[in-house]
Amino acid sequence: MLQTREAVIVDYVRSAFSRSRPREPEKDVFNSLRMDVVAGALVKELIKRTKIKPEQINDLLVGTAFPVGEQWVYGGRSVIFEAELPFEVPGQQVDRQCGSSMSAIHTGAMEIMLGYSDIIIACGIEHMTHIPMPGPGIDLSKMMRSPDPALITDPRFKKYDFLTTINMGLTAEKLFLESGLTREDMDKFALRSQQLAAKALAEGYFKGEIMPVEVTLADGTKQVIDCDVSMRADTTLEGLAALKPAFKPDGQVTAGNSSPLNAGASAVMLMSKEKAKEYNLKPLATIVSMGWAGVDPTVMGKGPVPASKM
Repeated sequence: MLQTREAVIVDYVRSAFSRSRPREPEKDVFNSLRMDVVAGALVKELIKRTKIKPEQINDLLVGTAFPVGEQWVYGGRSVIFEAELPFEVPGQQVDRQCGSSMSAIHTGAMEIMLGYSDIIIACGIEHMTHIPMPGPGIDLSKMMRSPDPALITDPRFKKYDFLTTINMGLTAEKLFLESGLTREDMDKFALRSQQLAAKALAEGYFKGEIMPVEVTLADGTKQVIDCDVSMRADTTLEGLAALKPAFKPDGQVTAGNSSPLNAGASAVMLMSKEKAKEYNLKPLATIVSMGWAGVDPTVMGKGPVPASKM
């Protein structure tokens, strides 16, 4: 019978998350940065904190939903180079759309559980100003090939409803119709989210989690970003209710009750329980279960529900 080991998380760090502006890039405070470069800095920070020997890293995995343009990280290798790790450290790039960095953790945990690795770094990167989602007014021709036109025009593929699939706002509107929720329900949940984020910031919850990053703004000045830009502590229910639908005239999804476009990076260090003990590192969590599932792409937002039941 196959014997597995415990995989534990010993440390993590991330950048702040900026608010992406694909149509107005100069307004994104991270416009001057590449996220693979930031990820390299995060990896360096993890090594500094944990005091591990870089040559003992068995694999470095990078998750990103659009692995094109600057987000194609050479199979994970460019982050290894940015972190100035030994060339012998292998890399891997993972794409599972919104769950890409989570799948990087899954893969790393499985390597450890099965005895193939002892130390893994799993990263996530995204820069939605530089590599935006498809949508009106967004020219992707310089970044990626368009999907097969047949997926949109050929009757054989009608069941896939690809036009809705590639517009996450429309998938959210479709899911709303199935949910039994009201616009007010969504606005209240959005308000709660903003309030909890502001409370966590005020109480120092993010201290040590966010690594400050220096940026060059559009006017040439330098600024250190150490707080999530999309956080709105002054959000009110009345303000949310006044927002217009973002994706269709009679819709319920607005800029206030949906997640923003972001740019940012993160990194997590995983170890076998035995290796963590060797380095005298206290595990923050033990990975005991993981799951993934596919759903109708036109309601992709409910994917975590069946995945969490595995």
